Amino acid sequence: MQVKKESVSNRILKFAKIEFLDKGFENVTIRTIAKKSSISSGTIYTYFKDKNAVFEAIVNPTAKKLFNQMNMTMDGFKRNTNNIEQAFSKQVSREVIVQLFDLIYPKKDDYKLLLCCSKGSSMENFKDRVINTYTELCLSLLESLSQSIGCSKKFSHVSVHMILSLFFIIIEEIILDDVTREQADEYVDELAGVIYGAWNGLINYD
Repeated sequence: MQVKKESVSNRILKFAKIEFLDKGFENVTIRTIAKKSSISSGTIYTYFKDKNAVFEAIVNPTAKKLFNQMNMTMDGFKRNTNNIEQAFSKQVSREVIVQLFDLIYPKKDDYKLLLCCSKGSSMENFKDRVINTYTELCLSLLESLSQSIGCSKKFSHVSVHMILSLFFIIIEEIILDDVTREQADEYVDELAGVIYGAWNGLINYD
């Protein structure tokens, strides 16, 4: 039985990442990864079940970190039930965008893989899964907000889904236009205004 070495696994992932970024998941094979990394296909299969397992090993830590951060943010809002309205304020919109930048920039290539290069992989619907998950959580917060101010207003799944999609539009624009962190920081207040305007318009719509 072959003893697995971390150095070999890391080399496979390093060169697989280059291939996925260059060609997209669908156009990469174990054979092309083997050629790029100078490691035999047989050895790669010893470390990873298939091409999808290689892709997951690269992007899963980043995907989990995003989910964890979003869960922490939402949990904080839910615990602060006396001030749920603050969750949809301009200040919080700004804080969330800054947190998003803090997550994206150290792992920019991973987000590119998840959002632009994952077609055909198990992570192909990553964006939709994130948005759908947090659409339900935000709808719950909005319902609590509505009740706290003595209002019976109902909010649509579609509207909340579209607002949350704005965050991924921001991420995709950063990736596709190769926006630097310094440039992105200049846009924070403008972007916060856009997000806040969307929430405010939804909450106060008659």
